[in-house]
Amino acid sequence: MAVQTVHVLQILFFLMISEGQEDIKLFQSPFIKQVKEGESVSINCEFSSKQQPLVGVYLRRNLSYPTDLIYVHTQSNTIRDSYINRTEFKGKVKNFTITLKNLQESDTDIYYCVFGIRHPTISDKYGQGTMLLVSESTVKSCADGCVETGHCKEVSYKDPIVIGVIVSAAVAMLCAIVLLLWRTKKICRRKQPNRVRAPNSVYEDMNLVRTQSMGR
Repeated sequence: MAVQTVHVLQILFFLMISEGQEDIKLFQSPFIKQVKEGESVSINCEFSSKQQPLVGVYLRRNLSYPTDLIYVHTQSNTIRDSYINRTEFKGKVKNFTITLKNLQESDTDIYYCVFGIRHPTISDKYGQGTMLLVSESTVKSCADGCVETGHCKEVSYKDPIVIGVIVSAAVAMLCAIVLLLWRTKKICRRKQPNRVRAPNSVYEDMNLVRTQSMGR
C-alpha cells in the first residue's frame, strides 16, 4: 500500500511541476527503491530544453537530513566528503547516473535531482524524486517445521525514519490531489464559453394557454 501511495504521489507531483514548463523536460528514476543494508541504488537524472540552459545539477536528500550529496557541473563534479568513498558517477550533466553504495538504514530518505536553470536568473527545478527505503535484516529463530539450514530473516520497518518518510509521503499526496483538482477546475473555468440563456419557450407557452383559458 505504501509503495502504491508513493507511486501515485510522484506522478501527481510530476504533473504539477510540468505545468507551464513545456520547454523543460525533467526525468528522474526510479520512483521508489527498496533495498537492504549494504546494497546499492542507482539514480538517473535527465534534462532537456531547447531554450533554457542548464547550469548544474544537485542530488539532494530532502527529508530527514537535508543534504546535497553531489554537484554535477559541465566541467567538474563535487562530491560531499562523507559520500566520496561510496558514490559512483557516470554520464554528463544533462544525463547521468549516480550510484550510492553500501547503503545504511540512515540513508532512508527522498532524493531529488535539482536542476539549476538560467532563465534569466538561476532557479531550481526539482525532478520527480526517488523514495529510498533501506531496511535492516534481523535474524530470528525459524518457525516450527522449518527445514532450512540457514537463518530465517525478516525485514524490519519500525525505524522512525522509515515511518516518517511514509507518513510524509501520504500527507504530501493528499495535498497534491487537492492542488491538482483546484488547478484542473480553474483551467476548465477558463476554457468554458459563456452560456447565453435561451428564452424559456415552455414557460411562455404555459402562460399563453392560461391566459386563453381565463378569457373564455
